[in-house]
Amino acid sequence: MSDGDGRDDSAFGRLGSGTLVIIIAGVIAFAVWHGGQISARRQVTANPANYPCQKADDCAAQQLQASVQAAAAAQDSVDLGLWQLALNVVGVAGLAYTVHYARKTWLEARDTLRHADDTSKRELRAYLFVTEFIEADFEVGKTPNLKIQFFNRGATPASDALFYNQMDLYPPNVDEKHLVPPERDDVSRAPIPQNDGGSATIYMHRPLTAKLWQAYLDGDAMFIAFGRIDYIDIFDQPHSTYFRYRKRADRSGGHMVIASDGNHYT
Repeated sequence: MSDGDGRDDSAFGRLGSGTLVIIIAGVIAFAVWHGGQISARRQVTANPANYPCQKADDCAAQQLQASVQAAAAAQDSVDLGLWQLALNVVGVAGLAYTVHYARKTWLEARDTLRHADDTSKRELRAYLFVTEFIEADFEVGKTPNLKIQFFNRGATPASDALFYNQMDLYPPNVDEKHLVPPERDDVSRAPIPQNDGGSATIYMHRPLTAKLWQAYLDGDAMFIAFGRIDYIDIFDQPHSTYFRYRKRADRSGGHMVIASDGNHYT
């Protein structure tokens, strides 16, 4: 059998061609040894007496010679069976070797085809990226918002695109578990053609008060806008694009910037 990486974990694959070499060498050694046994036996049974016996001793000798010849003939039958068995072993080993390497070649071809298929899908699928953002209304009494632009840089359309997002004030050491965009049922699905895109506006879910603004100015809180775009490529595979932006009074001149984490895609 083969594992997920295309490696051959069959019994023959684990033993390898060395096993076949050992089998063939063993058969050859047996043939040499057995050939010597046959040669010795033939010398013993050579030149049988074909003349009528005249004495009792001669008759006994001829009977003994005939018995030896009969035994040699029986042994020859056994030898033929052994040789047939040896040839069958070599044939089976050779067939196993052929099947093993034919299977190995098939596995390599399959892995090559699979790699080519994966490469083709990566080259042809849709890729959604957030390309631009504009902040607005970061003033007391207003609702801060961030408008983002997203674009499909892939070679094919993205379908069923869903946009999840959120923005609020968070402490500087906020835990990642609080930066997961909520999923809503009222989000509409939309296709995004290749080399095309769209925009969305992320609103803070509450107006900016003087207290919240002062916490921001004192460095006790920062604005974080984050979200996820889910979509399906032409191969019916789901993908997601994650984005995150931060705005701190004591960094980057108080402007919204791309966060050092939370930005990746699948």
